Amino acid sequence: MEGLNILQNNNISNIIDFSIYLDAPEYLIKKWYHNRLTKLYKYSNVNTSHRKIYYISNYKWHNINKYNLIYNILPSKNKANIIIIKKEHHKIDKIIFK
Repeated sequence: MEGLNILQNNNISNIIDFSIYLDAPEYLIKKWYHNRLTKLYKYSNVNTSHRKIYYISNYKWHNINKYNLIYNILPSKNKANIIIIKKEHHKIDKIIFK
């Protein structure tokens, strides 16, 4: 199973044998989000300036994604059996077995 809230629901998390949590510093998650959004705009043929895309990215990060990270994603970290911590370029920095 894969999903944002799987480990938050005790009824479901109690029947899952094994779980993996992918983690990274917040600044990298924000950077990766901005890069994905920039590519989406670029390939969608929408004529939008880089400045406007950056503004949209920052707005969505601070008003939606950061909230979801703090209140919906991070709380499930402690329930995972393995935590994989990523660094720049999505490379694995550390693997924590619990």
